[in-house]
Amino acid sequence: MTLDFEFQFLTYGILNWIAFILLVSSFVFLVLGSLDQKKDLKELSKLLVFLGIVLLIWEIISLLIPNVVGDSPTSSETTTGFIYDLLLFILVPNLLHIILGILFILFGVKNITPTGQIISLAGLFYFIAMFESFFIGTISTYSGWYDPTFIDSLQSILKLMEWIMYISYLFAALLVIIYSAKLKSKFLLIYGLFTLAVGTLELLSFLEII
Repeated sequence: MTLDFEFQFLTYGILNWIAFILLVSSFVFLVLGSLDQKKDLKELSKLLVFLGIVLLIWEIISLLIPNVVGDSPTSSETTTGFIYDLLLFILVPNLLHIILGILFILFGVKNITPTGQIISLAGLFYFIAMFESFFIGTISTYSGWYDPTFIDSLQSILKLMEWIMYISYLFAALLVIIYSAKLKSKFLLIYGLFTLAVGTLELLSFLEII
């Protein structure tokens, strides 16, 4: 009847490290690319730079946040473990990424051109992907701590939501690449390519190909 803490990175394989490095690097290029945006989008660019820095720092910090595992936990330990997981591994990271999607949408709203519509659409797909991730993560965390059989009754729904999540994420990355190419923003282009690579690795893992 106790809670144990384990560092997830200790079990990382080479693909996990590749995905992590690509994700962290993508935020570096997101920050650099945001600094190059048009003057009339300066305020949004500052927010994007700030958020990119926060995402970069969070991804590094989250690597050092241990997972909590319950060994026949008591009711209070179960509640503690659930809140710990939900807050640090579901709510905070997904909320940050959802805000990123919203900022992309606002870029398109402010820049009413075909190019602006592309980044706005990318933001919409990104928002959908991260909202799906939040929902799936919440259900999985609840099931893991309270009712392991609960998730079984939702398998078909969750499987569909996972497909939507991965496809939306990849569409968002592709649209960012197109947007960056049209603007000739090499840093945002690299961000999009790295994001696409991360999404592809996660999809292949989901399909159990790698």
